[in-house]
Amino acid sequence: FGVYELNEASTREGTGHVLRAGKELVAAGYAMYGASTLFVMSMGHGAHGFTLDSLGEFLLTRPHIRTPLSGRTYSVNVALSGGWEAPIASYVHALAVR
Repeated sequence: FGVYELNEASTREGTGHVLRAGKELVAAGYAMYGASTLFVMSMGHGAHGFTLDSLGEFLLTRPHIRTPLSGRTYSVNVALSGGWEAPIASYVHALAVR
């Protein structure tokens, strides 16, 4: 989800209230459901993860989530590779043959 401040475009008909730049977000987040329920959100000062406990409360379990600068794993939808530009396809191929 994404949360934006109310602006003039929000009070008129059209798409100006939904087609906005990500830099205008004041908060954003997502939830993942599985063996446990994880809720991740940011209000502009880092991302934080919360896990739903057995009492129905979200507890902060992953403060200050960061993406590693580098890693050994990558993930792409290769089924869409036919529509990739040549430099992207070449880069992903190079990762795959490492």
